[in-house]
This record gives sequence, structure tokens and C-alpha cells, in this order.
Amino acid sequence: MISVPMSLAGALIFISVGPGGASINIYTQVGLVTLMGLVSKHGIPTGSALELGSVCSKRSNNRTW
Repeated sequence: MISVPMSLAGALIFISVGPGGASINIYTQVGLVTLMGLVSKHGIPTGSALELGSVCSKRSNNRTW
């Protein structure tokens, strides 16, 4: 939930502080949209993998050796 706003904040901070004082032109806007897509795409599987990991750890705790 917080990964997309944090990535955009980091990108905008880098743009404003970065070398040469970059402007927000069409290439920057396309890059920000691409960043949002990549972060949201990889954020969903990470969350479901964490949920799956907790289920697997509960199953492994029930084993008797």
C-alpha cells in the first residue's frame, strides 16, 4: 500500500535535488508512470508470498518428529 507513494516521493526528491536540476518533462512523466507500474506489479506478489509463508510456517510447526 505504501510502496507506490514512497517510490514516487523518492523519485521526485531525486529529480528536484539531482544533478543539473532536472525538469518534469514528458520523458520524466513517462518514467514516473512506468515506475508506478513496476512497483505495483512487484508489490502484489511480495504481499501474497508473505501471506503464503505464514501459512507454510504454521503447517511446519504442527509436524511431530
